[in-house]
Amino acid sequence: MLTQTLSPRSAATWVALACSLVLAPAGCGTSGGTTTDGGSDATVADAGPDTGTEDMGHDAGVDLGTLPDLGAGCEGVVCDVPFFRCVAGTCTEYARCFTSATCPSGSTCTGLHCVPDDVDVDGDTYPAATDCNEADPGVNPGATEVCGLLDDNCSGTVDEGDPEVLCAADAAGDVCMASVCCPYGLYNFDGDPGNACECSAAPALNTGATCGAAISVGSVSDAGAGQTVTVLDNALPAGREVWYRFTATDSPDTTCDNFHVRVRFVQNPGNRYRFNLYRGCGTVLCDGNTGYVDSNFAVDANGAGRVGQCPCTNNSSTQNSCGSDTQDFMVRVTWADTSAPSCDPFELEITNGVF
Repeated sequence: MLTQTLSPRSAATWVALACSLVLAPAGCGTSGGTTTDGGSDATVADAGPDTGTEDMGHDAGVDLGTLPDLGAGCEGVVCDVPFFRCVAGTCTEYARCFTSATCPSGSTCTGLHCVPDDVDVDGDTYPAATDCNEADPGVNPGATEVCGLLDDNCSGTVDEGDPEVLCAADAAGDVCMASVCCPYGLYNFDGDPGNACECSAAPALNTGATCGAAISVGSVSDAGAGQTVTVLDNALPAGREVWYRFTATDSPDTTCDNFHVRVRFVQNPGNRYRFNLYRGCGTVLCDGNTGYVDSNFAVDANGAGRVGQCPCTNNSSTQNSCGSDTQDFMVRVTWADTSAPSCDPFELEITNGVF
């Protein structure tokens, strides 16, 4: 609904007129009379000098608003729908546009309308020439960028800056993730605000950060057909490293020793993960610049012509040397590629005596 208000005049009483906008703006009234600036305007622009460039049609009078004097019939007219202004008594919409290239010289395409460069439609003190969105007074070059889908400060970039600072005023979230404030440990990888923060870091943040604080996944024994343990995590955020600890148990053997530890990825989405294997926190068994996706550690041979731990019925200094190899192993999972993180987890398989 477009409304206009005609100010009361000494010689006549004006009635407010409502102008309904359907497909095109309707007329917003006309003025009558013959006097200037103290009474009713004539049917042409009144003869009094303007006191400024934005006096809403009141020549030689008080500046009442933000719209320029446009001549006959616009005294006191208020077009209260954005991107409309009074022209000869009619609330008229600014020309529509998609880019400034289609606007007249001296106008800028903002809010899908061609607005004169010196006009401030939304009243935020920034005219169209510098305001990137005249449809929203909260968006202007002086605004503070916050997490969301808007370029609040007209920098040309959405959500630039510290992810935590961008969410400082949001009680529901701590870190800006794909234009949504998410609590620590939650992520918005699909970019859908409808299911925002749909992904959880696994394991929880600040766990398994060092060898000394490694996450225990239990023990794996080589008894019988051996045992298997699996770990399903995503090690988010990208670039994080996570340490795991397991105990490989060497059970007594009467034939050949079945102790054979193997660690491997059975699921490695995007080939983005690597691991390193350690005996305790000091001895590196498998290490390298990029880590590994599969590692074997067996003790069924000791070289120098000896058979190793096979058989283990009776030890012989020249034939075999059977003993318990039970020990703790550490696995450090890292990122090989952080360019395209996702919520898809890796699956780490740890076995003993299976292979």
